[in-house]
Amino acid sequence: MSDIFRRLCKLLKLNKLNTTAYHPESNGALERTHKSTVEYSRCFCNPRGNNWDKWLPFACSVYNTTPHTMTKFTPYEVLFGRKVNIPGYLQQKPTPLYKYDDLIHDIRRKMQECHEIARANLIQTIQKRVEDQKDKVHMPSLKEGDTV
Repeated sequence: MSDIFRRLCKLLKLNKLNTTAYHPESNGALERTHKSTVEYSRCFCNPRGNNWDKWLPFACSVYNTTPHTMTKFTPYEVLFGRKVNIPGYLQQKPTPLYKYDDLIHDIRRKMQECHEIARANLIQTIQKRVEDQKDKVHMPSLKEGDTV
């Protein structure tokens, strides 16, 4: 793992996991990403599926610029701390940045805010799912001395 990525993980208080080869079930989030990429590829590729390599960058671009339901941010925005430059954004004049330190400080602040909001949205979604599951599970009430 590169030093920059290690520092970024430390800054955002992330624990990077390494998974075992040939055990895809140990990394469910990545498998979900692969599933989405395959679904996007079906939209771009021909029915025989023999030109997927030409369309894969477009499928990855769609995935990385689509807001996710749990975090409410795009993967690009979470990774780089800003919205992606797509043709509509390229027509706007960028605001001048005069100091390198200001740029670093601004990127760090945006990334930390984005990470905090994404984490809060994730926790909120998990709590909502737990509440939904509570209604579906009916535990019998047991008292001391009851036979189980």
